[in-house]
Amino acid sequence: MHHRPRTWVLRRLRSLTWLELLNIPLQAVIWFGSVGFPVTVANSVGFALFALLLLEGAGYWFAKHRQIATHDKSLPGAGAFAVARRGNVAALVVGLLFIAWAVVNEAGQAWGSDCSRCWSM
Repeated sequence: MHHRPRTWVLRRLRSLTWLELLNIPLQAVIWFGSVGFPVTVANSVGFALFALLLLEGAGYWFAKHRQIATHDKSLPGAGAFAVARRGNVAALVVGLLFIAWAVVNEAGQAWGSDCSRCWSM
């Protein structure tokens, strides 16, 4: 088995941390700017759930970096990640139910009554 040098692993974990964080504004520009998704309650909640998962991912890579850099046996913040793992399920279920409710209640409001653009994506 080939083992990577510790410096390579630390650099990789640092880049993973920053890439997760960079993806939040990048995806916002892509979704709402380039693709043109309307900024509705449903889309905003969906994006917030997505951003939450990216933040947690960045936190994990940061904690893993710290664990390896300090030669610690345990992952810093492991308890918070365990809570987040259970909390994510609840947040995603509640978020998806809210999104479904918002889509039904906001139908056609994003682009007005002419929703021809809705189906052209």
